[in-house]
Amino acid sequence: MMTPSNSEYDCIVIGGGPSGATVASLVAEAGYRVLLLERDAEPRRKVGESLMPETYWVFERLGLLDKMYASPFVRKVGVQFVSSSQRESSPFLFTQHDPRPCGRTWHVERAKFDQMLLDHAAEKGIEVHRGARVRDVVFEGDRAVGVRLMQDSTGTNGNGADPMIRGRVVVDAAGQQGVLSGRAAARKPSVDMRKAAIWGHFRGARREAIDDGVLTLVLRPRSNKC
Repeated sequence: MMTPSNSEYDCIVIGGGPSGATVASLVAEAGYRVLLLERDAEPRRKVGESLMPETYWVFERLGLLDKMYASPFVRKVGVQFVSSSQRESSPFLFTQHDPRPCGRTWHVERAKFDQMLLDHAAEKGIEVHRGARVRDVVFEGDRAVGVRLMQDSTGTNGNGADPMIRGRVVVDAAGQQGVLSGRAAARKPSVDMRKAAIWGHFRGARREAIDDGVLTLVLRPRSNKC
């Protein structure tokens, strides 16, 4: 059962993904007490491994660059496109268009990457709790003042009431499962973006190195009909 060390925080962040860990770290750096709540008890595999070059500046601001350079993550240096007729474009190397350090980025394993961000946040004094499920955001008038948690399989803490933690500011960084967006009926999916992706990791594939890194390959199928 999650037991916060305080009854009230300056900021409560819902969601322990990259966005939640980032905002929590920046708020904590400003000297505020931050509670970060992540519903998954353990890191899990998820899509979103190929980082963009501009993330370099976020890592720099967070003080995370040394850890990224020391990590086992594969270095990403560019992109190459393959047409439906299997014609390959010339490699697009980031450093040829931007010679700054951000011209090299990473392919990450999300479970390890997300945990690295959470560990880094905890080092800044943020109180991080995994396995903490938020039932609802509590409002007083039109102002969010805290969250209610589900603490066991029945959805209560055993006495018929969900425990509440107060916060001056509540940040919902839970992505598509966002509590606030669901409450406000603010999710409006675009009918033009109803797409699906198939992804996976492969062992034993040939990986060509270029400029001390690897390229992201973008393949166009022969037909766009499924």
